[in-house]
Amino acid sequence: MSSTHSTQQPPITIAIPFYRGLDYLSCTIKSVLAQDSASWRLIVCDDRGGSEPVEELLRSYQDSRIQYVLNEKNLGMVGNWNKCLELSGEYVTLLHADDQLEPSYVSTILTAISTHSDAAAWCCRTRIIGAQGEPVFSFPDFWKRIIEPSTKFPYSVLQGEKALARILGGNFIFCPTLCYNRRVLTGDLFNARWRQVQDLDLMYRVLLADQSIVVSNTIGYAYRRHEENATSLQTASLLRFEEESSIYDETKEICEKIGWHRAAQVARRKRIIKLSLLYFALKDLFNGRLARCRQKIGHLSRLSHSPVGL
Repeated sequence: MSSTHSTQQPPITIAIPFYRGLDYLSCTIKSVLAQDSASWRLIVCDDRGGSEPVEELLRSYQDSRIQYVLNEKNLGMVGNWNKCLELSGEYVTLLHADDQLEPSYVSTILTAISTHSDAAAWCCRTRIIGAQGEPVFSFPDFWKRIIEPSTKFPYSVLQGEKALARILGGNFIFCPTLCYNRRVLTGDLFNARWRQVQDLDLMYRVLLADQSIVVSNTIGYAYRRHEENATSLQTASLLRFEEESSIYDETKEICEKIGWHRAAQVARRKRIIKLSLLYFALKDLFNGRLARCRQKIGHLSRLSHSPVGL
């Protein structure tokens, strides 16, 4: 195992906010242990109250870099994310308990840190896997590939109004790939008022503050899409789209106040939210989920009453 960065930079804290899914968690931890850089430490924050034998699983790996934390009370998703940050070092990645790191994740991020040390966060490109780890296709992920930065250069630096407008037009960053710079981003980063868009809220605030996010063009993360993850559940309940619409409204107002008119216009149109609603409505129709389809079409109709339209 290489540790070329360990003497130059603090290790990356890989923090897993755990709630359920012991089988996935085992695969996730193994992906951390398989890193080609030894410059990491792992914290698992158990928000389920110890109802699953997480601590026993972690002990079985017999690695001193692995730490188990049992929350005294249930903190909820956002609360547990902030707890992970509180326990972490200078650099921290919130690894979802059902995802996997590619072996090069840590070394990729450490290289990005060494070349762009003042960034607020660093991230990498992603591949999509299914419940069993198999490659899967979805149109939203295909669209992200189209709109993500060019791969002609090893890094893309996102900063200022142009970057914010681009993210508002379609978020190509997968939140759990982000490694946060705690020297730049201090305190609780995620706002407990949100249940789905807390990551978008943070990215918008970073860019509005004229801080930068650096995207490595290396694929360093495997994002798992399955029916039981939080995004799938909140897409079905429309919570995702309701929160996205609200945060776009708030971001539009901020942009108008500071004179970022291009970004304000993109936020006002909500084009990507409408396209997502249409896509998932058609998917529900194709799969015979007629009640869900009608809900999404109704929500799309309300959004489309805006004079800007699609």
